[in-house]
Amino acid sequence: MRISGQKYPANFTMDNAFAMISQYGANLVISSGVSTPNRLQSYFGRANYSLLDKYMFAATFRADGSSNFSPEHRWGYFPAGSIAWRISQESFMKSIKNLDDLKLRVSYGEVGNDAISADQWSQLWAATSDTRWQYGLNKLLQPSYDLASAQLANRDLKWETTITRNIGLDFSLYNRRLTGTVDVYQNSTKDLLMLTDIPSITGFTTSYANIGQTSNKGVEISLSGTILRNKDWSITASANINFNRGNIDKLADGMQSAYGTQFLQSGIPNADYKLLVGKPVGIVMGYQRDGKGFYTPDDFDFNSTTGMYTLKTGVADLSKAFVAYRAGLVPGSQQAYPGLPKFVDNVKDDVIDDKDMVEIGNTNPKSTGGFNLNVIYKSFDLGMYFNWSYGNDIYNANKLATLYNINKGGGLYGNKLAIVKDSYTNYQIQSGNLVKLTTPDQLNAANTNATVPSTFLQQGYVSDIGIEDGSYLRLNTVTLGYTLPKQVLSKIKISNMRIYGSIYNAFTLTGYSGLDPDVNTSQNVNSSRYPTPGLDWGTYPRARQFVIGLNVTF
Repeated sequence: MRISGQKYPANFTMDNAFAMISQYGANLVISSGVSTPNRLQSYFGRANYSLLDKYMFAATFRADGSSNFSPEHRWGYFPAGSIAWRISQESFMKSIKNLDDLKLRVSYGEVGNDAISADQWSQLWAATSDTRWQYGLNKLLQPSYDLASAQLANRDLKWETTITRNIGLDFSLYNRRLTGTVDVYQNSTKDLLMLTDIPSITGFTTSYANIGQTSNKGVEISLSGTILRNKDWSITASANINFNRGNIDKLADGMQSAYGTQFLQSGIPNADYKLLVGKPVGIVMGYQRDGKGFYTPDDFDFNSTTGMYTLKTGVADLSKAFVAYRAGLVPGSQQAYPGLPKFVDNVKDDVIDDKDMVEIGNTNPKSTGGFNLNVIYKSFDLGMYFNWSYGNDIYNANKLATLYNINKGGGLYGNKLAIVKDSYTNYQIQSGNLVKLTTPDQLNAANTNATVPSTFLQQGYVSDIGIEDGSYLRLNTVTLGYTLPKQVLSKIKISNMRIYGSIYNAFTLTGYSGLDPDVNTSQNVNSSRYPTPGLDWGTYPRARQFVIGLNVTF
């Protein structure tokens, strides 16, 4: 319960306030609420065994009980185990020169997830204050109760389980001048706890259920080595690379697999992401550009008498969902005119609508990794730390939004990205006046360098105009330091002193046109039901920092 009062004298204590609280009824706020408690109870056991420092075994078992599930499904049981074999200790390996250590690892493990609220397995009711739904008893209105939400409780919910499988190899060579690991893994997550649509005839719209399975598999390689080491120099480097492939193995029958970010609220389509069996999470759906990506006068027959642009036979028109204002350039029910976005008619029905949407982007990288270089020369040290991503698409919603004019009269002085200078235009400034271009020759001359459609379309859309290569190489940190000589420090009774300067986010090499290719700041934009990876919608760029520091040891 929360009780609050206002306008008490400043010298009142809590006791004074509560003693006189009834005198300030007009400013008294009393509210109460009880949330469903969340409780977790776990038991954990572990056993380890090593034989001759060559054969190592480990086993764990845990039992987790969560109040987020009904009593029948409250407990989940998750085993794990690993086996390691130090091959380099075997007698048949002794003859191999320059091999310091070689170990083979195999592991298996399960872990549970209960990341839902405790309200999902039992139906909640709430009192209604609307007098139309209350009833009278002894001349007094009595509260009535109704369902707390349109979400159906599911008593059969159980633990989501992730299974990890790994085979790894650790090695060390040349008196540990070169070390590394290679891991091959396959992970899967089953009984996914997901919100799904249900038929509205039930009286509800959604419900949580254990549906579907996802997996990912890949290879991860890391190497560390000493390149040079002598009296004055020490140069070491390390690198890692990961190849990961995610996959949706199965979905529940009838599951609504299309979902959206609604970054334009009324954009086409609202469902711009889709879960597809056999594909990873992070597939973007939308329209494909046809040709230059916008209609030109060559797509129309122009009538110089009426000034009308009539689409030629075989050129698909836009559906009415795209165009609210047709500018008086087209006949009849035709929607398209020069400058509007032009998309591929994938179903060949001469109209662009939701049936023509296809997969336009995959936000999952083909590989990720990083490498570090550390150099010491006498008292100077230099460290550089890089990371990269390769082969992933970025869904640049900022770019698409700048091509969208929310109303035909309010966008003239709107703040837009620089790409609008290359947009198709139907107007030109002549002698200080805004002049409408009407003939094909005028439009072609004014749009010789146009690369994107007109910004006069009043309906936002998702197309591959906004899909860009998100590959990048970033120098995350570079540090240069100098350690003062011991003979100098001993005179002032200091054992060590190092002065250094660092630059964080020093530079990024990328072809991405947005502010920063590392865009996954929000995995569920606009409270989207499922993850929306790779979306750049107002992502704040990473700051570049300059730091000067001093380390002193007495």
